[in-house]
Amino acid sequence: KFAKNRAYIGDEMGLGKTITAIATIHYNRTHSDKPYKVLVVAPASLLLNWKRELAKWLPNLKTNALTSGKQKIDVNADVNIVSYGLLNKVVEQMKNENITFTQLIVDEAHYVKNKKAQRTKYVKFIAEKAPHLLFLSGTPITKKPIDLFAQLEIIGVAGDRTKPFGDYYYFAVRYCGGQQGRFGFEANGATNINELNQKLRSTIYLRRDKEQVLQELPDKQRQYIYIEIPDETKKELKEIELELMKGNLNPLAYVNKVFYTVGKGK
Repeated sequence: KFAKNRAYIGDEMGLGKTITAIATIHYNRTHSDKPYKVLVVAPASLLLNWKRELAKWLPNLKTNALTSGKQKIDVNADVNIVSYGLLNKVVEQMKNENITFTQLIVDEAHYVKNKKAQRTKYVKFIAEKAPHLLFLSGTPITKKPIDLFAQLEIIGVAGDRTKPFGDYYYFAVRYCGGQQGRFGFEANGATNINELNQKLRSTIYLRRDKEQVLQELPDKQRQYIYIEIPDETKKELKEIELELMKGNLNPLAYVNKVFYTVGKGK
C-alpha cells in the first residue's frame, strides 16, 4: 500500500538477505513481459560474492561486475553490480546514454544514511527511475534513529507530511528527540521507538532474527570469501611496501598504513 514495490529487508546477518534479494529478481523477471534489468549496489568487498551467488542461483542470467572506473554498465547484461565508490560513473553513463533499471538492490543500505552525502544522492537518483527497489541491511540504524530518514526518503515513505514517516522535521521531533540547541536544530536522541518499530514493520520493513528461523537454518558452514582489491589500492600497497624497504616506515606504521589502505579500498 505504502511502498509500491519497495521494501527494506533487515534480517540478522547469516539469514540469507542476498538469496532473498536474488529470489525477488527471479520472481519479478518471471512475472514481467518486458526486459528486466537489475542494478545491485554494494560495498566493493561484496561484489564478487554477489556475482558468485547470482551465478549459483540464477545461472542463466548475464551478470557484469564493475570493479574499476574503467568499466561501464553493460546494457546487455541482466544484472550489473557496482560499488558505492563507482556510483558517479554509473549515474554519468545513465544520463549520457538514457539508461534505466527495472530493479535497484542496495546492499548494506545504511551506507546511504547521510542525506547530504554524494553517494546517497546517486542512489536516490537511480531509485527514482527504478519501479522496484529493495534495501538490505542488518543494521539500518548504526547509531541513532535519524540514520533511517534518508533511507526511508529514498524508499518513498518519508520526505513530506503526506507520507507515513512525515518530513524531516516531523521525523526528527517524533523519533529523534529533535529540538533547538545552542548551535541549531539537533536530532541525536531516540524517542517513541516502539511506535517507530511498529510503523516500520507495517509499511516496508521485514526483520527476522535467528531464533525465529532457527529450525529452518542449515548446519553452520565455513567458506572462503575472496575479495578483489581495486587496482588503485594495489598501487598504494606497493608504494607502502617500497617505503618500508627504504626504511622510511617502522613495522608498526607499515601495518597501520596497510590496514587503513585496505579498509579504504573496501
